[in-house]
Amino acid sequence: MASYSTYIPYNKDQVTSKVPMSPGVYIIRVQLKDESWRFIYVGQAKNLRSRLLEHLREDEPNDCLRNNVQKYIVSVCWIVIERQENRDYEEAAKIERLNPECNIQKPKP
Repeated sequence: MASYSTYIPYNKDQVTSKVPMSPGVYIIRVQLKDESWRFIYVGQAKNLRSRLLEHLREDEPNDCLRNNVQKYIVSVCWIVIERQENRDYEEAAKIERLNPECNIQKPKP
């Protein structure tokens, strides 16, 4: 079974060079002052690279996500999952477990 990638810095250069253009689920986290990490967003995409680059845009509609990405040290990891129903399940399970603050709409498992 596949596993999540290691975390990489969440910025345009890193995403462009390291994230595949494959379907999957991703986790975004921010570093806190005590150097621990807090999960802020879990999502899925048919094209991970494209979707992660979209979140970095100035016009990202999720205010919570946009503000965290602009203000803090942020990193991202992902897992490639081809089948939509498996992505749906993985995304819902991770949101339930991690309770990321920027996931406004919770998917149905």
